[in-house]
Order: sequence, then C-alpha cells, then structure tokens
Amino acid sequence: MLVLCECKQVIDPTCLPPEVSPGERKEPWTVIAVQARQSVPDPASGGFTERLAKFLMEEGKSLSDVQALLTPRSTTDSSPESIIRAVGEILEKTVKHPRDTNAYRRLRTFSAVVPTPPRRGEYGNLD
Repeated sequence: MLVLCECKQVIDPTCLPPEVSPGERKEPWTVIAVQARQSVPDPASGGFTERLAKFLMEEGKSLSDVQALLTPRSTTDSSPESIIRAVGEILEKTVKHPRDTNAYRRLRTFSAVVPTPPRRGEYGNLD
C-alpha cells in the first residue's frame, strides 16, 4: 500500500520519523519525504544568459567568439575560383606521381622458346 500525504506548510525532512507504525502487529511504513522543487528561473529574467556569460568568462571566451562559430562562411567560398582551387588541392593529394627511376619497363616479345638475354633484367632502362 502507498499513501501520499501533502502538507500546506513547509516541513523539515530531518524532523520526520523514518517509519510510522499503524499498529503493534503490523509492519511499519517507511516515510519518504520529498523536497519542494526549486522554481525554474523565468527565461525572460536572463538566467540562461547569466549562466552562459559565466561559462564563457571561465573559458576565456566571449559571445562574439560563439557568434563567429555559428555564422555561416562568406559567399566567396562558393565562387568558381575557390571551387576550382579546392578540387585542385584534392587532386594533388590523391594523384600518385610516378617515380623518376625505373619508371618505364622494357617491352619484349614473349616467346616460350627464346629466353631473356642474361644481362637484361625484367626492369631495364631505355638504351
């Protein structure tokens, strides 16, 4: 069984007994006291703004720093020149340049009868 009691007055939970006995032969009931909720600050009062300002001050930042993070970048980033530059940078990073040494392989006619000359390796420089 659960019983809910509400008081008009503010009660100190430390003054309440931990258990209440309904009778001598029955098990005691546990008393649970709930603290009154603190009122939530009104958004118009500036509670959030004050906490944000305090946090930013602790971090060494200001509202202008936050604003700079949230504002979209200028429209010059979507200009054709910047797009071409960005694509060029990506291509430079992804395209593999061949090494200067042993970049070419000698083309030979393949024949199962005629072996490769002894002084020529599989990779050779152009003579």
